[in-house]
Amino acid sequence: MSIQGRCFDFSFAVNRNPPTPTFRVVESENELDIISSLFHISFDKKRFSRNELSVRIVGKVTLWGSYWRYGQEAGLERFNLGGTGRILDLVDGRYDVGDGVLAREGYSALDDSQSMLFEDDGFVSPHREVDRVNGYLFCYGPDYHGVMTCLYDTSGR
Repeated sequence: MSIQGRCFDFSFAVNRNPPTPTFRVVESENELDIISSLFHISFDKKRFSRNELSVRIVGKVTLWGSYWRYGQEAGLERFNLGGTGRILDLVDGRYDVGDGVLAREGYSALDDSQSMLFEDDGFVSPHREVDRVNGYLFCYGPDYHGVMTCLYDTSGR
């Protein structure tokens, strides 16, 4: 979503038809809630901010519960299990793989705002909007295998 409040539906992945989970939508003029068996998204339909967009991960994944708020720094996801390295050329010793989709808190947020877009012709191009958000929140509770399957299905087999 851009700062102007426009949503874009560019391809972010090879598989645009992954299985759709069961969910329900509760919407009013000022609020939007999306509820599934794994999460409850609350959005007050204003510009994305910490107070306007939040997600409660359903179930007792941790003793204190699992909540995510828009803009929460990755460092606050202190139980992220790490991602993958893109290249290992010239690596000699430790290598920071960054955050991945697996985390002990039952969710992980990935900012994909700097990545290229897939065009309809199969080529990639830079984003056209400078001030926009392109992020993914994986909510899976303790189902690590399920989230890896989802990522694999979405990003192309």
